[in-house]
Amino acid sequence: MVKTLKEPTLEEKRELRSIELNQKDYVTVRGHKWGYRWTRREACNKVTDILQAKVKDEKRKYVDESKVTCKSAAAFRLNGYFMIKLFYWFLWRWYYYVREYGDFELQPFIELAQKKTPQDEYYAVTISLIGFQTANMMKSREEADRILQELSTGKTGK
Repeated sequence: MVKTLKEPTLEEKRELRSIELNQKDYVTVRGHKWGYRWTRREACNKVTDILQAKVKDEKRKYVDESKVTCKSAAAFRLNGYFMIKLFYWFLWRWYYYVREYGDFELQPFIELAQKKTPQDEYYAVTISLIGFQTANMMKSREEADRILQELSTGKTGK
């Protein structure tokens, strides 16, 4: 069965061009238009810290999962190192306690931020850097030779 390629629509071409040129995309949250450009590294790092909060808060028995969406939206909305350092503590509380945004209200903004994240480069660099981890167990010469042979032949061993 041969699938034929179809020509992209004008709207799809505009969306691709918007991503290439880092133009603002807009999403409406409770009647307010929020614009968003490209996701910066510090915003991704902050969201990673938010999602790994259980690991950091081992002393506490309970971590409030309902705050995760507001914290992530605040990190994406600020989207820069100094902005996050200065205003993050205030903005997520504003979203959570004052505005009382729900998950369903912030979902379109989170999806837009995820769409604007440069994932291809991130994954390529992450895969390259995994080999440089010093936390991995040291392998014997025989294990290293076997793994290299499997990688070069494309076969997985048991």
